[in-house]
Amino acid sequence: MLVTFRVVFTALFFWLMAQATRHGQGGLSAEIGEAGIFALAVVVGLAAGLSWAPVLANLVPGAPTGIDTDAASSDDRALLIRAARRCEERGHPGWAAFFRGFHGIAGWLVAAGWIAAAIFLWSRREHARPWIDQFETWRGVNWSQPPALPRMEAVVVKSFSERSIQLRGPDQRLWNVGLLGVGTNAVPSGRAGSQWAAAARTNLAGRLAGRTVEFAWTQTNATHTGLGFVYVDGTNLLLGAVGDGLLELNPEGVRALPVCEQLALRRAAREARAGGVGRWGATNAVPGGAR
Repeated sequence: MLVTFRVVFTALFFWLMAQATRHGQGGLSAEIGEAGIFALAVVVGLAAGLSWAPVLANLVPGAPTGIDTDAASSDDRALLIRAARRCEERGHPGWAAFFRGFHGIAGWLVAAGWIAAAIFLWSRREHARPWIDQFETWRGVNWSQPPALPRMEAVVVKSFSERSIQLRGPDQRLWNVGLLGVGTNAVPSGRAGSQWAAAARTNLAGRLAGRTVEFAWTQTNATHTGLGFVYVDGTNLLLGAVGDGLLELNPEGVRALPVCEQLALRRAAREARAGGVGRWGATNAVPGGAR
């Protein structure tokens, strides 16, 4: 039975490692599934390693544990030494020498193989990031789905900055609103920062000016100001702006959104940073015109 487990776990481990090397191109659910494969590979790898432990102990008697043993007795139990003795008994000294020589290094080769596998999995640890995002997001909302936000339809009049715009509401009154979830840490300092902010504002204005949008607010007051999120054609403005590297995401600022929407924003931000898109580029190039 142990041999069966050894074969199954080892084969499954290497198959899962091959799957873990693939970078998913699907949506959020595909990415979470990829993280699940990575986590399963780690678990199966541990199980496979435990199943091979007795073999390793036989190949290198006494060495893995550091416990002194009788050399003759240990050699009798070593698989390769037994094979070498059979070859000697049958008149094959060449094969006997091969098995004895291989006996000295086989255990270390097995151990090196598992160490290499562990290093490989560690180098792919970013595949587990979606599960970390899941944990952080659910913890941030106290493990319950946030309630739906009230919305109103409005027309964008102008952009004050990359974090605030002016809307004309259904009653034709003007609203000055701030956009939640926008970070500022990635903006370059000095003149470069000013140029970036101006270009980002121009880009957003091109995307929004004159558009009919939905504004989902978290708070408003009698002076027609408020905080919330803008949706263009049903999609959160942040999703495209963050994915294009135009805006930086502040995860704490989007906790009022549904969990699935928060996860999509986290993924867009992570991919933009990893790909050097927009402000995450090496030269912090000024963003181009509206798309």
